[in-house]
Amino acid sequence: MKEFRSEYDDEELEDFGKEEEREQPGPGKRRILAMKRRIRTLTFLSVLAVITAFLSVASLLFVLVKTSFSAGGNGKGIFVKQNEKTETAENGGEETEAQETLEAIENEYKAEGEQEMLRTIRQSLEDGGSVLSVLRGLYPDTVVYLDSGRYYFHTINTDLQLSEYLEENFVTDENGRMTYMGDDGVITHAGIDVSKFQGEIDWAKVKESGIEFAIIRAGLRGYGAEGKIVEDETYRANIEAAIANGIKVGVYFFSQAVNEEEAKEEAQTVLDLVEGYPLDYPIYIDIEQVADSASRTRNVSPETRTAVVRTFLSAVEGAGYQGGIYGNLKSFLMLLDVKQLEEYPKWYAAYSMPLYYPYRFHMLQYSESGNVEGISGHVDMNIYFE
Repeated sequence: MKEFRSEYDDEELEDFGKEEEREQPGPGKRRILAMKRRIRTLTFLSVLAVITAFLSVASLLFVLVKTSFSAGGNGKGIFVKQNEKTETAENGGEETEAQETLEAIENEYKAEGEQEMLRTIRQSLEDGGSVLSVLRGLYPDTVVYLDSGRYYFHTINTDLQLSEYLEENFVTDENGRMTYMGDDGVITHAGIDVSKFQGEIDWAKVKESGIEFAIIRAGLRGYGAEGKIVEDETYRANIEAAIANGIKVGVYFFSQAVNEEEAKEEAQTVLDLVEGYPLDYPIYIDIEQVADSASRTRNVSPETRTAVVRTFLSAVEGAGYQGGIYGNLKSFLMLLDVKQLEEYPKWYAAYSMPLYYPYRFHMLQYSESGNVEGISGHVDMNIYFE
């Protein structure tokens, strides 16, 4: 989403709201996963070897003791019973030798696995795989992402509702329109989101093109110390024309709130703007990392951002509307504490497959460069899951 830069600068912003194009898994990913299974197998074999060797040593000792006692108190029997120090020394030597043998076997397996892993990683990179794709293959239970030159590892919380969408069920037609196929056919609705950057829109043509819903920017808070709240200059024209042409609507607000009081102010602004308009979709708060140095939320902690979101959505729902959150991978995993926001619908932005967000979401913004009749230039494309 392209947003307002400041109350004094009306130039169009660079699009900070969209998730960066993710590096896709390289051709060697399957080999990496297979290698991980290989290492687990080798580890199991190492343990099995330890157990087998232990049993062999124990059996040998049992035979020696039995033989000694069966000698009737002379010969080996006297040696075993009366020369305990000698026996301990000899058995200790055998045990040490067995332990060294087992360690050698285990180290051999380990070394073999590590070398094979390194060979596989090297081959994956030579085949064109990126470092990020290799890391993702090595950590299937972790979300690995790159931001500002640093790698971050997010352990997937299985106590949260996980996404159940299957990659193969996402279908894109020749025009770039995406749908999701369920057991009984398509289970998604086609939509767009718009702001002043789409200019004047012919909503009749948009409707004819197959668009079922639109999420319209109601307003935003500007950057800088003042953080002035501004209504999107095309908001009223867009929402009225969309509704008039039978397109269902929701709205979003680009937040730059730095505390809960400002969150309440933003929520009240949106509630005033939607009064009198029937909404079929949620009121979303747009949470993004903005690179501009004038961004008010640049150094806001995840705890504060989460409190801002909860305050905004509580006010929205207190007025009888459904609230939701817009964001990308960084928004949900770095900027917010998603555990505290599970009950709210998520509008997730990602522009390539496979989707890498592990948790449940309700709407997907799958493109920032869509083309729709009635709109000049590109527009964001979305699907909403039933």
